[in-house]
Amino acid sequence: MIELYYDAYLIAYYILSRDMGSKKMLDFLNRIYVEENEFLHPDYKSNKKAFISDVMYCMDYLVDKEELDKEFPVIEKDFKVTGRSFDRERYTSEFSGMDMYFAWMRLEILYTLDKDYVKIKLKTLLARYGYKRRSPIINEQLRDCVMFYHLQPYLRGGEECDLRDISIDDMVTFRIPGKKGDHSTEKDVAKEASGKGGKKSKGDIIPDGMFYLSRYNTELDRDIKATMKLDRGKYIVLAGSDYCEENSDSLSLSLLQRRKKALVQNGVLIKDEIFTSASAAAMFVLGNSESGLRRWKDKNGFSLREYMIINGDIVEKKKARAKTPLEIAFKKMTSDQQVLILETINEMLGKTSKK
Repeated sequence: MIELYYDAYLIAYYILSRDMGSKKMLDFLNRIYVEENEFLHPDYKSNKKAFISDVMYCMDYLVDKEELDKEFPVIEKDFKVTGRSFDRERYTSEFSGMDMYFAWMRLEILYTLDKDYVKIKLKTLLARYGYKRRSPIINEQLRDCVMFYHLQPYLRGGEECDLRDISIDDMVTFRIPGKKGDHSTEKDVAKEASGKGGKKSKGDIIPDGMFYLSRYNTELDRDIKATMKLDRGKYIVLAGSDYCEENSDSLSLSLLQRRKKALVQNGVLIKDEIFTSASAAAMFVLGNSESGLRRWKDKNGFSLREYMIINGDIVEKKKARAKTPLEIAFKKMTSDQQVLILETINEMLGKTSKK
């Protein structure tokens, strides 16, 4: 599934297609790195500098695509010298791989103004890549892309569907279940606020400390489900939880060793496992890099990230430390202003900033 992760080229293409200014672009890159980290290529998951640098590098080339196509030998050499990976096929078409279109679709739904869906005929989608019909291989690729990017396809009338079963002449609407774009309509906001949207307000919920994880594994062709208890700062994965025995190269050595020692029978944990972070607990279960704060959700569908957590315990927001006026002002500053402030503080403290 490694080829399904976001790469620098996809992000660069999306930024240019939205004609973002420099500040909006940096804000977007920072949001992507935090909010979509689980979808980033493993090379970028813990290396923000490399992620932003590679996106900027791709943007430089994409500004003039016709010239780009003429200069492959030079570009390939530049990428090799700088240690970046280069995929010639990706640069020769708008969406060279079906996976790239689905990745773009996810970004479109989450980050495009006033848009929380993408609509396209299945026939049109297939035609983009030269297909007139679906083979078993194409069907599996469609399923993998939909599952990986957490997309849900619907037919007219809001009927959920499976792309492998519907007619290629059907119009399909793609959404991300439980999520809207950055700017929901006033009608949607009012509906949720009134409690008629089917999901309770988080303010009405008293957390019981139990959180659940579910993720489809294409290799095993089944869902991996686990239960975690948050108890006095400890993240306890309970016995009876599913356990994926496949290991990703992105896992740390300590977590790999921890997984080797786990007591597992027929893909199920037979002993509780205790961790100090939600992400470590999620990665232990799934064998892959994960954002535990996003992956673990309570029975009402709220993720750990939606709660205020201090020292490993859920607390009411009013009990959390209030931000100082200086912190609030600093967050509102531009990147250049923040750098200037930090350099001034370092000078006052007798420190020299690293160039």
